[in-house]
Amino acid sequence: MKNKKIGINFDLKFDNLTDLNPSFAAGRVAIAYSGRNRNRSDISKEVFEKALPSLANCPLVGRFDAEAEDFGSHDVRVKVNDDGTVAVEAATTPFGVVPETMNASWQEVTEEDGTVREYLFCNVILWKRQPGYECLASQGVWHQSMEINVDQYVIDKDGYCVIENMNFEALCILGNSVEPCFESASVQIGTNVAVSDYKAQFALMLEELRAYYSDNNKTEGGEVSLTEEKKFEILAKYNLKIEDLNFEVSAEMTEEEFEAKVAEFANANINNNGEGDPENVPSEQMFSATYNQRRDALRNALDPEIVRDGAGKLVQETYYYLVDFDDEYVYVEKDVWNAAGDYESTNGRFSYTYDEETATASITGEFERMILRWLTEEENAKLEQSRTAFEALSNEFSEYKETHSYDNDAYDALNSFKMATQEAEHKKKVDEILERFAELAENEEFKALSETAYDFSDLSDLEKECYAIKGKMSMAFSKPAKKQTTVRVAVSQANENNEELYGGLFAKYSRKK
Repeated sequence: MKNKKIGINFDLKFDNLTDLNPSFAAGRVAIAYSGRNRNRSDISKEVFEKALPSLANCPLVGRFDAEAEDFGSHDVRVKVNDDGTVAVEAATTPFGVVPETMNASWQEVTEEDGTVREYLFCNVILWKRQPGYECLASQGVWHQSMEINVDQYVIDKDGYCVIENMNFEALCILGNSVEPCFESASVQIGTNVAVSDYKAQFALMLEELRAYYSDNNKTEGGEVSLTEEKKFEILAKYNLKIEDLNFEVSAEMTEEEFEAKVAEFANANINNNGEGDPENVPSEQMFSATYNQRRDALRNALDPEIVRDGAGKLVQETYYYLVDFDDEYVYVEKDVWNAAGDYESTNGRFSYTYDEETATASITGEFERMILRWLTEEENAKLEQSRTAFEALSNEFSEYKETHSYDNDAYDALNSFKMATQEAEHKKKVDEILERFAELAENEEFKALSETAYDFSDLSDLEKECYAIKGKMSMAFSKPAKKQTTVRVAVSQANENNEELYGGLFAKYSRKK
């Protein structure tokens, strides 16, 4: 059965919010109750508990409406500026996260109508720097869409969707005026700008949270004490669980001491099970450990690039997000912001080396841009056929050059063939983009754009122009009779002092995933 992303609405109940520092507050939150609910779904306590590992690091998101002092739904907004340009605003932003030390438990809650239900509670860390935090903290109960990924369910005789297997994806705050619904848009941030803006904010929140934990978990000697989060991270590195260990983990133990003990235990376990030969360790365990170690090492190697001017003001920042890797290349998404507010997202790869002994990776090559495309099997077969033919002709010409004197005519013929192949491929890609916006065919601006479409070297720019025209057409049918005015919301002194840190740009957290 295909995976199905849905949002099930419950009341989100905040309890015992406590300030940690100027950036964060900690508290407990009631997420959902087991059994049948008003959304005509049915989730047992056993299913909830099976999904608990996916709740760790689950984001708490929301769309804050400063004018209404309330939260909305979860979507994006398309706004036409006074000069006719189109701006896409990411409406859903991160407001917090469920930490790995979530301390999940079931507690009885008496509803307003007197009904007593058993709710799933967990710890939550709230980001106080996010506009709207004060509104969020001022109200103890909010509507919520519990976003889950369901891969197994049945419909019972009463019409209830009985969920048998699921994973948590996000907790979305819904406003007081939002009408609850069963199947929702599932935290939609569908444009590149919206996705990247959300990623940047979430990465910045996690970066600040990591710094908070680091500053507050040092011993008098400067060593970092062992947190629950770090404990599980180290165990995962060695593919172990806490119950596998044969030594006691004391409260005074530091990160360095704990990892040394875990490494010693893991090595001894390999020697005992395999008589000194790591190849005798079960292949599934070896593969999991190797894969996870290499993935984490590559994440560490993909350092962000921060550029500042002579006065220390942020000029440009570049972040790399690991998408995939093989033995030779690491494939990444590259996101670049600058102080002017420009943003660019591309895909590409780096060559790298990996040291098995130290489990560390090093980037060895320059960023090589790559194009991601969706192809049918038939289209892919034709593309591979053309590529194979071109490579064969190139190899033939190379062999010819090695045994013959340079031939201008042969070289020109090969070069002409190469250019013709590239031009045909470029034309095909342009036609595909224009076909996706066929509903704009009668629009004069789109007609003018179509005439120059083949001149675009970067096809992402062509797509942006098409989306802009489409956005203008959409807004033309819904634009209010009176000109909308912009409500200016005062920015607190705290935000002004942090202008250099944010500047409208939010850093990304490269060690996620």
